[in-house]
Order: sequence, then C-alpha cells, then structure tokens
Amino acid sequence: MTVHIPNWTKLPPLKLIGAGTSGTESLSSYCLRLTTLCAVPWSSFIALLDAASGSQPGTYNDCSRLSGSGPVVHRRARTLERMTGQPLLGGTLLGIGEIVSGKSGTLFKGASWCPRCLADSVQEDDHPYSRLIWRFAAYSHCAEHGARIESTCPHCGSSGFRRVNVLSCPACKGSLTVGARFDPPSRAEKWTNHCVEELIQWTADNPGRVLERSRLLAFVQAVDDVGEAKTQRYRSLKTHREDFVRYMAWRDANVPKLRLRPNIGRVDLGDLLRAAARQCVSVLDMLLRPAECASALLPGVHYSVDIPLGRANLPDAWIAFSKTIEALISDTACLLPSMQDLARTCGIRGYDSRCFPGQVARYSAQLRMQRTLYRDVPPHRVNDAFHQSVRQLKEGLTPQQVHGATQRSLPANSETTSKIVRSASIVYQSIFLLRTP
Repeated sequence: MTVHIPNWTKLPPLKLIGAGTSGTESLSSYCLRLTTLCAVPWSSFIALLDAASGSQPGTYNDCSRLSGSGPVVHRRARTLERMTGQPLLGGTLLGIGEIVSGKSGTLFKGASWCPRCLADSVQEDDHPYSRLIWRFAAYSHCAEHGARIESTCPHCGSSGFRRVNVLSCPACKGSLTVGARFDPPSRAEKWTNHCVEELIQWTADNPGRVLERSRLLAFVQAVDDVGEAKTQRYRSLKTHREDFVRYMAWRDANVPKLRLRPNIGRVDLGDLLRAAARQCVSVLDMLLRPAECASALLPGVHYSVDIPLGRANLPDAWIAFSKTIEALISDTACLLPSMQDLARTCGIRGYDSRCFPGQVARYSAQLRMQRTLYRDVPPHRVNDAFHQSVRQLKEGLTPQQVHGATQRSLPANSETTSKIVRSASIVYQSIFLLRTP
C-alpha cells in the first residue's frame, strides 16, 4: 500500500514545550507529537523533511536520533523551523556538538524518562513528551520531582525503546508511570546534574550558537600555563562522612586534566566533569570563561560545614570560621578580602586550610575571579578597608556610617564600597556579634 505524502509548504505552528529552559522538549519528541497531530506515519514524515530540504533521503530515520548534533539533524531542524515558523534548534544538542561526543556512552540511544513527569502528563490529560536533558546517560534525577531517571521497564526490565514519549512498555505493555525511586543523589550525581542542567539551559537559551572546541582547548592550555593542573592531596581522614568519601573517590578516578590528542574533535562528558570539578567551576563556566576558570582551585562540590570534613574535635572558633567562609562565598554582594586577612580578623591562630579544603578552595576561586573584575582597587586596599569596616562595626557604628567612612578613605565607587562593607557585616555578625563570652 502506497502512503500518500501531502505536498505541504507549511506545518501546524506547534510550539516546543519548555523552550528556553533546562526542561525543554527534545526535537524527537516534538516531531512525534507533530506526526500524531497530522496523522502522518513517521517514515513518511522523515521523507517529507528530506524532500523539503532539497537533499537526498537520509539514512537516519530513528526518532531518538533527531535531537542529536550532526549535520543531518541540523538540516532537518532548519527545515522544520521554516515549515512550522517555530524556533526549534533549542530542542537539539547542536549547541554542544563540538564538545560532547555521543559515541562514548554520553547519550542514551534509547528512551529514558521520569515516571512522575509521565504521570503528571496523564493527570493533565496531555500528550507525554520527552525532555532533551533525559538523553544524557549521566543525568540521574529529575530536577522537578527529585525522582531517579529510568531507562528500563519496572515490570519486565526491557530497555532501549526507540519511541521517546510513550506511557507503556512496548514489550509487556506495563505502565511506565509507576516505580518512581526517590533515593537521594550522591554528591557526584548532584554535581553532574547541575552541570548538565546548565548546558541544556544554555543550549535552549541560545539556539543557533555553538560552544566551540577551541574554548575547551583554551581552558586546557590556560591550566597548564598557570601550573595548577597538579593534583592536591589531603590527608586521609577516617572520620570523613560517607558522601564526601564517595565524592573523593569519584574525583580521583581519573587524571585531573584532559589528555586531548590532536585529532580528537569531541570528548566524553566525564572528561569535562572531572576537569571542571578539579578547577572548582561548572562545565559551562569552564567553556564560556576558560582563562578565568583556569586559575580556580579545587574541589568543586559544596558540602555542609557544620563539622568541616567530619572533624568533630575542631575548636568551636574554627567551625564558626568555616561557616563564615561559606556565608561570604554564598553572598554575591560581597567583595572578599584575602584568606589570610580574613583568618587574622576572625582571630584564627594556626590557620590550616587542610581542615576545611572545600570552603577554602571555593573561596580562593571566587577571590581570584573577583580580582579580575575589580582591577581598579588593589587587593591591599580591599584588605585595609575590610579591617577598618569590621573595627568600626565593633565600635558601634551603623553600616550606613561605616559605608560613608570607608567611601572617604577608599578610592573606589559606592558599589565597590558597599560590597566591602557587606563582607565586614557578615563577619561581624557571624564571628563577633554571636560569640558568647
């Protein structure tokens, strides 16, 4: 039986669900919804796209591969944009195609899903759709529901489905909306999920733009230039919390920098994650600002500072100091003094960064990046103004009065002065104001 292919010049203006977000719909899922709406078989739809683009029919007819990063995907996506009048490149991985390879296990070839997302689509009487982020094999938990991403049927264990927006298993017809697991992610999984979400968010926000491989090579070269690619080793502590031990094992699984051969065009996502974590930056920051991020320190995963690194025998002042560091680097309105000046101001004697390397590493990374942005104010001026502000707050002056006094003594604009006073206020409140006699 011959299937009639309409001579369309346009397709229905169906919108891409979740466009511009990390939960954007994949182009494969979009096309499946479009074929259902138009009642056209999938093979006929692919033939239509190839004919409309004026090219020979492609050999890639698998719907799961329509959201990849190759030239066939690009050609078909552009054709769909012209025929629907909708921006659709954000539903593909074209933006990171030069960086991430799909041939090394980075991407699922079959379908994956969040059971809760599928269940919500049933409750809302909506057509199920697949998120682009679910294509990443390393993405472990749904950002919306916290459920683990599944790739096998909970009833029969089948996997590798080619259809990416189904509600039931093609093998046993069991529902895929059940069997959601809510086990918390490990710290390595949290870090990985965060980096992948940022990459997809950037891809969705910047359709048509490409993260070039030259940025990755510039980062690798910059790390070598500043001489910070060597592994830092800390003493092995038996009192480490289990989750931090897992992270350390994951972090040390491979070499700290990318060993790119001259003829490699793309690398594995794991290489990017390890390089970013070593330098205390996300993968997206590493690619967008390679020179700045190459000067950062490690590790790159946030963890609680109630008892730094599990050392319950640390003095209370040191624990309070670690919480102060965390408060400073978590507040974007702070301009940081040097770590040595901060420790001296807080009255910490015998300062040793190995007692809480995570906070110190993140503080050092943020301090270095800030110094590239505030080149008009020398670091020693920032330190002096910080000391003066803390002293004046201890004398009973209000933050407004301290701001005025600091503004008169520091050759900087009002915004820079406010950031220094903000840092001093956090230190005063967390170290001196709350300290019991």
